[in-house]
Amino acid sequence: MHGINFSGSDLTNTNLKGNDMTGANFENANLSGAILECNKTNRTKLGYANLKKANLSNANLKGAWLQGANLAGADLNHADLSPDTAESGRTIYTVFSNVSSANLSDANLSDTNLYDAIFFRANLNNAELTDANLNEAYLVMAQLMGANLMNASLREANL
Repeated sequence: MHGINFSGSDLTNTNLKGNDMTGANFENANLSGAILECNKTNRTKLGYANLKKANLSNANLKGAWLQGANLAGADLNHADLSPDTAESGRTIYTVFSNVSSANLSDANLSDTNLYDAIFFRANLNNAELTDANLNEAYLVMAQLMGANLMNASLREANL
């Protein structure tokens, strides 16, 4: 499934567990209730996708684009949204996970690697962020009402 294009597709409650979806395109797709557990989804495009109550636990989401995605009630426990490196010719560059304007209300992000992720204007109300790594994360204008940040690391985060 590497690089496959599912943009705009209805994948409600689909089991995609354990697949390599590096570089896949799920923009504007309906993945509500889908199982994406343990997937390799580096640099996957999930912008404006409906991931409500989806299971993304243990997913490798390094450098994923989640801008405007609906992740309300999604399970991202132990997921990795840290930056990824990509190579273009001789140039190696960093791809940051972008979760700007995404709805992560009530999402489980406990023990998740969110290092350097961009949460500009993201809704993290009532999100579970216990033990999350938010070091150097960009949380400007993010909504955090009722979020649980117990034991989370926010070293050099931009609030």
